[in-house]
Amino acid sequence: MFYLGVILMGLISFRDLKVNLIPDIEYPRVTVVTLYSNSAPEEIENLITKPISEAVGTVGSIQKIQSESLEGISLVTLQFSWGTNIDFAVMEVREKLDLIRGTLPQDAGRSVVTRFDPNQSAFMEIVFFAKELGNEQDLRHFLRNEVKVFLERADGVAMVQFSGGHKKEVQVDVDAQSLSAHRLTLPELREAISSANLNFPAGHITVGSRDVLIRSLGEYNSIEDIKRTIVSRNQQGTPVFLSSVANVHAGYAERSGMARYNGRECVIVSLYKEAGKNTIDVSQNVRAEMETIRKQFGREVEADIVYDESNFISMAIRNLLREIIAGAILAFMALFIILRNLRNPMILLTILPTSVIATFIPMYFYDVSLNMMSLGGLELGIGMLLESGNVVMMSIERYVATGMPAREAALKGANEVAGSVTSAVLTLVVVFLPIVFLKSVVGVVFAEMALTITVSTLVSLIVALTLIPTLSSLNLPWLTRVKLDKYAFIKKIAEFEHRLDGAYERRLQHFLNHPRHLFIPVGTLFVVSCCLFPFVQRSFIPRVDTGEFAINLRATKGTSLAAMSEVVEVVEKQVIGKKHIQHVLSRVGYDEEEVLTTRSSDVGTHLAQIRVIMSDDRGNTARELAAELEKQIKVRDDVDVYFVVKSDVMSGILSPGSRAISLDLAGDDLSTLQELGRKIKGDLGKFPGITGMVTSMEDEAREFHVTFDEGHTAGANLSHSYLADYLKTAIRGSVVTELHLADEEIDIRLRFREEDRKTVERVMEIPLRTGESGSVFLSQLADLKPGKGYTSILRSGASRINRITADISGKDSTAVYNDIERYLAKTTLPEGYRIVHGGEQENISKSFRELLLAFGLSIVLIYMLLASHFESLVQPFIMLGTIPMIVIGVFPALILTGKSLNDSSFTGIILLVGIVVDNAALLYEYIQLLKEEGYQLRENIVNASKLVLRPIIMNNGITILGMIPVALEIGKGSEFQSPLAITVISGLLASAIISLFVIPVLFHLRMRKQAGL
Repeated sequence: MFYLGVILMGLISFRDLKVNLIPDIEYPRVTVVTLYSNSAPEEIENLITKPISEAVGTVGSIQKIQSESLEGISLVTLQFSWGTNIDFAVMEVREKLDLIRGTLPQDAGRSVVTRFDPNQSAFMEIVFFAKELGNEQDLRHFLRNEVKVFLERADGVAMVQFSGGHKKEVQVDVDAQSLSAHRLTLPELREAISSANLNFPAGHITVGSRDVLIRSLGEYNSIEDIKRTIVSRNQQGTPVFLSSVANVHAGYAERSGMARYNGRECVIVSLYKEAGKNTIDVSQNVRAEMETIRKQFGREVEADIVYDESNFISMAIRNLLREIIAGAILAFMALFIILRNLRNPMILLTILPTSVIATFIPMYFYDVSLNMMSLGGLELGIGMLLESGNVVMMSIERYVATGMPAREAALKGANEVAGSVTSAVLTLVVVFLPIVFLKSVVGVVFAEMALTITVSTLVSLIVALTLIPTLSSLNLPWLTRVKLDKYAFIKKIAEFEHRLDGAYERRLQHFLNHPRHLFIPVGTLFVVSCCLFPFVQRSFIPRVDTGEFAINLRATKGTSLAAMSEVVEVVEKQVIGKKHIQHVLSRVGYDEEEVLTTRSSDVGTHLAQIRVIMSDDRGNTARELAAELEKQIKVRDDVDVYFVVKSDVMSGILSPGSRAISLDLAGDDLSTLQELGRKIKGDLGKFPGITGMVTSMEDEAREFHVTFDEGHTAGANLSHSYLADYLKTAIRGSVVTELHLADEEIDIRLRFREEDRKTVERVMEIPLRTGESGSVFLSQLADLKPGKGYTSILRSGASRINRITADISGKDSTAVYNDIERYLAKTTLPEGYRIVHGGEQENISKSFRELLLAFGLSIVLIYMLLASHFESLVQPFIMLGTIPMIVIGVFPALILTGKSLNDSSFTGIILLVGIVVDNAALLYEYIQLLKEEGYQLRENIVNASKLVLRPIIMNNGITILGMIPVALEIGKGSEFQSPLAITVISGLLASAIISLFVIPVLFHLRMRKQAGL
């Protein structure tokens, strides 16, 4: 009843567990955002970025400071050590910023400190089309005012973001000549419009026995109200209305971006969820609201959900649960075949539901969600859960075979191996202990897997030592009645097992007599396997086929939105209609709302991205289809095309924005960095496998530089800041205020009419008022010359950097990295310049260092555990001799299956350490037991080896069969655990077979020496 109660509590906990794709990660990154309008990147760097970087650089636990200076905005990113309390770090950063607030320019905005949220990517994207709206261009405005509120009220939605479509606005197009004739300036118009569009409370008066509020109403109610705004008075005192100097009309903002779905222009609504919310629950809430939207606004708009992260999560979780069940069935079948009866497998099978379901209880209390890592730990541990019970069962059966009563046999058998199975389980726990305590990305990502494996195996140990002996002592006639020996298949298995025992004994006797015949071939295999290591691919995280990839297009800087749209249309026609392609989502240019969300300088009308989402019934992978399209798509020569396959789920979160290749060229001089970057890009771009290579400084902004004459501007009593602001308002326009109509809020934009700002010559003819009656043209105060400027300036620490990034396609990533290393080794850089690796290669180096540390600590802890258990300092070294045997199976298997050595497969190697050492420890345990029965040394070792042959084959066979569904990648999402499963299966096969001979021979040699034989 106790275990039934545990199962009940586990099922209740399972019901309330959150479901996510990956574990909740508190990423230790903080970004300081500071706005400084009308400033070039170099000015932003000197006046804003450098002072802020120097100030916050003294905050504790900072690992890295990187910054980006863009036009009008500074971004300083602080990378803290894992385990840092980000709440306190943010407070300390704000304190440092307050200390230097007075040293920053007065016009600069207040610095905003934002925490990096790894979940800040849209979990759902919905496309909307206009149906019966009066004007299709009003679609975005309609969605913002009518539809947005429904999506925002869905529980768990943090932000709703729009891209594409047209932004409605009221445009005030000023006639420059009329403005000058009325002796007005743009700042005066701006002040008149903004001050007229206000409601002011004027206080209270007493009317009878009540206080009545008095309000001064001035807000605009229509465009006609804006036209009637009084902007000045003439000499006769007659008011001058805004309509006298400007054309006021309803219009649409000048677009910097657009969106299309399957070739049809649309508005994309991106939804972001609140941190810590269950993605599946939030998705269901949004879908419920979408039904309401379709019912209420079905005539005006149509909608289609083109991306929903919860679909992949649900599918991945379902597949993992399915593979857990499949692994359990395969493990049961293996027990059934090997034990050749129904009673013992059924008793052993009680371990699985008890151990798995009981694990949900600590998951609930420690707020661990059901995700790829936690469920992956249960999935990979299915076979191992049965090992303790199997050893206990074998020990009990050995005594039952001698005729001992079932109850006595259960007690004696369980007591006999209690120490060994406890030691085996603790060995597995000790293996994962270093991972749990690693304060790094490896510790964070794999901690939940370690938790589920550890808890489930500990529960399986308790069940094996309590429930298994109890059930074994019971008389279960309905199970014992089933006789299997009469079946020919079962008889053949028994005969094969008998022949295997004889063959094993003969081969072991031979190796005991001739140890060299064993050690020479094993040593040769080990050396050959080590030589294969350079040919093993290396990566950060296993690739997962999400059925999605992107086609990125980059044209010459300054390419117009219309021209870029034509290029995208050409590509769309070559993609839409292809088999297995369901959604083609195109974004051309950029949307102003997305700039701060993406926090990247890599925006502009010369860029576009076509996102391709494949159907669920696809026959090929996203990577295969992308490779096929890459050969077919043709565009203009001045447009670069490169494909990015969304397959690295974890890396996209742990290192957002990073690409497979990332080199930071560090130095001081911008022009030198630019030239070196061009050279390196040109050289590396010729290497096979490298695609889409760009540098952060290759896009020069084509500009016109306005240089003011100090004498003339001083004589005209005009400052540089005044003139710069005047130019910005005249050319780009300035949102002065908003027009409130019912629930609508429409921007009012003030600028010169198009004919007064369309050419350089007309810009230089902008009239500027210098006094009560005087005015001058801009050409009288300034010179205008064409020039070039940097779109952004990156810094890492105290150095400026030119970041060179690229993707890898069609070639092994390890080979590409080796090619790059050889090139960089031959490259001579000027003094003071250096290249630092970033991107995936940096992630690989960091994670492998952490895993090597965990691997070393695991071996040390296992040795300490074995030494204390067996009270010997020498024998554990022999047991650890099984560890090198892992290499013989792992490296060839990774090469044959095309898998890489990554965080997942490396974790499998660490897991193997615990499993294979257990085999050696079990053998030594039986050697000690038989020694007490008076056997001679050689006979003792042979008999002990024969006794452990069956348990080792059963334990390893069950573990292997339990992992086969994962290794075969039967379902989506299992690709992440597949390298780990392949590593464990291949390592177990090699180490178990070899160690069944190597370890007995080593024990024989050691014990002979001890006995002086």
